[in-house]
Amino acid sequence: MINDMLTIIANDYRRCTLIALLDRASRTEETTRLPDDVAIGGTSPGARLVELRHCHLPMLAESDLIEWDREHNEIAAGDRFADVEPLLELFLDHREGLPDEWTVVPPLE
Repeated sequence: MINDMLTIIANDYRRCTLIALLDRASRTEETTRLPDDVAIGGTSPGARLVELRHCHLPMLAESDLIEWDREHNEIAAGDRFADVEPLLELFLDHREGLPDEWTVVPPLE
């Protein structure tokens, strides 16, 4: 199981999406609306959004880490989100000692 979780969070967009959900878990919102454009690392927002919607969100949804409402463009923590929470919290607890791109959170509404 740890290998699966590490594979999933190895990608910056998957990791950042999960970190954004972890951050929102402490708030009252159950879902997070995806932005109309996102960019990490200087890549064009449109290209990264296509990659996010066609590659990364499906992988996270298939892994039950998120619930993805394609129609309303919203995501929420999935049934197995608790499995990855300790790794995400470890990232956040040691944020100061990590490269910025490891913990950057994309702008989710």
